Amino acid sequence: MQKVQVTILGIIGVKSSHVFYWLLLEEVLGERRVPILIGKMEAQSISASSQQIETPVPLTHQLFSKITDNFNIKLKDVLIVSKEEGLFLAEQTWQHGSHVFLIESRASDGIALAMACNTPIFMDTAIFDKLDEIRSEQTKKEHETLEKREEEHLNNLLERGIAKIDELEADI
Repeated sequence: MQKVQVTILGIIGVKSSHVFYWLLLEEVLGERRVPILIGKMEAQSISASSQQIETPVPLTHQLFSKITDNFNIKLKDVLIVSKEEGLFLAEQTWQHGSHVFLIESRASDGIALAMACNTPIFMDTAIFDKLDEIRSEQTKKEHETLEKREEEHLNNLLERGIAKIDELEADI
């Protein structure tokens, strides 16, 4: 598995929902982007951490970060992977002394923890490759649809032109 570091480009509310948001991730050294659907609480936590907003009482992910700091447990990195179509998970690498261990979570929780712990976020490049493949297929379908519409339009114009010529010939 190859991985690439990503950064948060932004969070946008889903128009038809008050509980879901789109989190847009982008390659640090590239231009490819991936949207991930996340919940309201994770969106708030990620936003607060990315904007360095101090809340009167720590949000859940910030609280967890403070607890791990007190016990000298460090979040080394978060790797976003895809387990199923559209489902993203995070593999978190934690270290306590010489002991390194992995914990799997929802991608949104992993990202929120990474933001609270000021930890790098990585993504499996296979996710970008799959999205590129899907976008390429969609572009191909859109192009084929456009070609078909243009052909139908030209055929329609041709039929109308022939009909007008037939009318003119009938009048002569």
